[in-house]
Amino acid sequence: MFPGYFMGGWMWLFPIIFLIIMFFMLTNKNFGFPCSHNQNEEKKEESALDILGKRYAKGEISKEDFEKMKTTLKG
Repeated sequence: MFPGYFMGGWMWLFPIIFLIIMFFMLTNKNFGFPCSHNQNEEKKEESALDILGKRYAKGEISKEDFEKMKTTLKG
């Protein structure tokens, strides 16, 4: 019939809604895209044993100190 007959009235809302959603997704830091790496980068606190193991691996503490501190932490 007429060109653009089916795109009349309310169809102009879709591009605007799409732009609003995209703006929200790009500006919201809590929103994670399925392929983004932000989901794996959540900051979780390390346990005391993890920190102790890292210090021992770096050579900051001796094996004797590591064993003493480990038994103390495990209680």
